Amino acid sequence: MPDFDDDSQLFRELIGEVEPVRHDKHLAKPKKPSPVARFHEADESAALAESLTPEEYGFGFDDGIETGDELAYAGNGLDKNTWRKLRRGQYRIDATLDLHGMRMEQAHEAIKQFINHNRANGNRCLRIVHGKGHGVDEGMGGKKPILKRSVDGWLRRNSTVLGFSSCLSQHGGTGAVYVLVKKAR
Repeated sequence: MPDFDDDSQLFRELIGEVEPVRHDKHLAKPKKPSPVARFHEADESAALAESLTPEEYGFGFDDGIETGDELAYAGNGLDKNTWRKLRRGQYRIDATLDLHGMRMEQAHEAIKQFINHNRANGNRCLRIVHGKGHGVDEGMGGKKPILKRSVDGWLRRNSTVLGFSSCLSQHGGTGAVYVLVKKAR
């Protein structure tokens, strides 16, 4: 074997002549999935569930809510800019209610009192911490969050609530909601 001064010379000797590979094939980019109108479907489901579930302590509008799912509701009278600011957590949180450790009935009563008290005191942006919860075993579907589902339904049916949205991660993420209430008269 000949004596080579540098590695590149040795490499060329061992590899020999090479030609670049040429092809005319175009690498296709995968198509983007078509958009799904989630809020339209949620609104339709909410209307149906409200008409079918009159019980005060029901799980709310969507029994399909999972632990990591975001909650969101924009009622009539909530303009797009206000809704966007609420979802982005751009309002100062005036008060917080933590529902951890409460039973269903206690939590429902606490929410009603919390909203009424804060609304009367001029507080409009509230935070309710319901937790991510794994409470009800739904068989093959796994465990479902009890309070999260109930809070969703209670807030949707509360006439003083303009809208609500799951919080940003630093405020509790999908285990809490920002709630915007109407001004007291």
